[in-house]
Amino acid sequence: MTAQIGRLLRHPAFRRESVVSPLLQRHLPNDAGYAWNGEAALRERLGRAGLDAASIDHLIRNTQSEIQRLRGPADA
Repeated sequence: MTAQIGRLLRHPAFRRESVVSPLLQRHLPNDAGYAWNGEAALRERLGRAGLDAASIDHLIRNTQSEIQRLRGPADA
């Protein structure tokens, strides 16, 4: 999950304010950009958050959805 969030944060089109999920937005670090390398700190922070399985699943699905949204529509 932290690797996927890292991909999201490093995407050139990423804008924190455009993230749809309030839960994902709450757990995203404030810093982002191509050089972001805070996976270890994010993993620790998410561990301390004590998220249940449903919340973790929500974060994973919404991170994937945000990455897909930033990539744009698939070529037909």
